[in-house]
Amino acid sequence: MKRESPAVAQAADECDSHAAGVQPTVVATASMRRDLPLMYGAQALRYLAPMILVPFYGRILGIESYGHLLSAMALMQIVWLFIEWGLPSTGFRDMAAAVNLHQRGRLLATQLAARMLLALFVVPPALVALFLTPALKADPVVSGLALALGVASAFNMTWFFQGIGRFRLAAVFEVLSLGVSTAIILASVRGPGDAWIIPGALFAVGACSSLLQVWLAASPAPRGSIVFNNPWRAIRNSTLLFVDRGQTMMLGPLCVFLVGFVAPVPAVAAFAVADRLMGVALVLLNPLNQVFAGRLTHSVAKMQQGGNEDATYRLMRRFCGFSMGYYALVAIAGFMLAHILIPLIFGPGYLQVVPVFRVLCVALVCSGAASVLMGNVLYPLRHDKDTAVLSTIRLLTTCAGVTLLAALAGAMGAAAGRLVGAALTFGALVFIFRQRSLWPIFFRRLRVAA
Repeated sequence: MKRESPAVAQAADECDSHAAGVQPTVVATASMRRDLPLMYGAQALRYLAPMILVPFYGRILGIESYGHLLSAMALMQIVWLFIEWGLPSTGFRDMAAAVNLHQRGRLLATQLAARMLLALFVVPPALVALFLTPALKADPVVSGLALALGVASAFNMTWFFQGIGRFRLAAVFEVLSLGVSTAIILASVRGPGDAWIIPGALFAVGACSSLLQVWLAASPAPRGSIVFNNPWRAIRNSTLLFVDRGQTMMLGPLCVFLVGFVAPVPAVAAFAVADRLMGVALVLLNPLNQVFAGRLTHSVAKMQQGGNEDATYRLMRRFCGFSMGYYALVAIAGFMLAHILIPLIFGPGYLQVVPVFRVLCVALVCSGAASVLMGNVLYPLRHDKDTAVLSTIRLLTTCAGVTLLAALAGAMGAAAGRLVGAALTFGALVFIFRQRSLWPIFFRRLRVAA
């Protein structure tokens, strides 16, 4: 007997629900109630895993081996982001608008072809960088596995299942992949010589997951709809999203990679560990920022339709104040307690990380303020060009500062480069706010920019 595809089965279930007199809103609500626990579970696991693994890596591997691993994982993230190129966002949007299985199959093929094409341009330079960068070629096995992990990660199909409304399946894949790889790492890594197991386990689990996801996505498509055509259009349509979001996501790993290119391995290790610890400290703010951006965008849209202007700006000020308070708390606590927290988390061999982390805490004051104002003011008010300009300024100034100063002063120079980039970005933001007359938003009524 021929088995129905998941999409056909889902459509049949919806038809049966209508025939039984069940309202669509009730079906949607029940489905959301089933989806939400898994989705929030996946989010919680994503944020919990680094808090477990970062201290584990630091204590088991030691600072030098951990520095090699972080450099390799920075390369992985760069490869992954360049091959993805904003495609998941456009793919999710287009898949949600597809009306039949034939369109889904065609869109899936275009997305896969675009990733394959980008991989042809990304992997060769990454291999060259692997053998030219001292921090990467010091452990080529770890670096090679990390590069392969970046390619496999770019073919993750979470965007497809979310686009067709199968959120639970996407969450199940994420939970299983992260859970299995974390269990393998915790059970197998016993010393610096086992560092290769970390990217190896992540690659094995990620590649198997991506292959299974591609098979599940492609199997319901009618024969003849999977045609690898016109990948350049998908790449062009995703370029603006990559410029806007990819720059922010790439900044951290790109800085670690650049330090590895110009500084000795101990300096790379100290800077990479400090940067990773700062990332873990800020990870809890990410879901709140997503909620804030959604609430503010909705409130601004209502205001433009004649809603309460004062309420919108009051909400904007409240969200900005909360986020800036969180950044300030992390910066002050990190600066004052670094000499206690870093040896406690990683062990006594990481004392050279303390002054580097303190410089990053100072940089966080400027970078955090800029991120808050961009996300909670410019984005909801649709100043998209200004946001793109500021993101580009942040990327270029930070990378230039990190590269030049790391070559002169190692890890401390790299941290100072982050501070220079953050300060210049905040200065540019102050200028843009003044030019657009946005500062009065914190003091009195302001007309929304067109």
